[in-house]
Amino acid sequence: EIEAVTGVQTCALPICGPPTGEPSKTLLFVANLPFSVTDEGLSTLFADYQVASARVVVKKFGPGQGRSKGFGFVDFLNEEEQKKALENVQGQEVDGREVQLKVAINAAPEAVSEEAKTDVEPEAIIVAS
Repeated sequence: EIEAVTGVQTCALPICGPPTGEPSKTLLFVANLPFSVTDEGLSTLFADYQVASARVVVKKFGPGQGRSKGFGFVDFLNEEEQKKALENVQGQEVDGREVQLKVAINAAPEAVSEEAKTDVEPEAIIVAS
């Protein structure tokens, strides 16, 4: 959550600032997903590629628990499959929304606090623009 304090934006999350770490060779961040998309639906979107796993991020607590947050991660078997999917699926329409893909950044160990490690499922949690 970002909050404005006297005109300066600060981050209330355990991980803030620009991405640090190496770009993943197999993981893509998928944004602007319809809230109705499930892990299976995300996997189906990438059915033409060799996918190791596809996970939609869902709310863990509070009202709407278990509801999609509108983004997810897809892990491919190799870098070539990741690149093909990035080129071909970028901007594809799913239920009226254009999905946006970015190469995920493998979080540098010092960038992830112990608290954050227990809250976040994917290893690569920071996204390159």
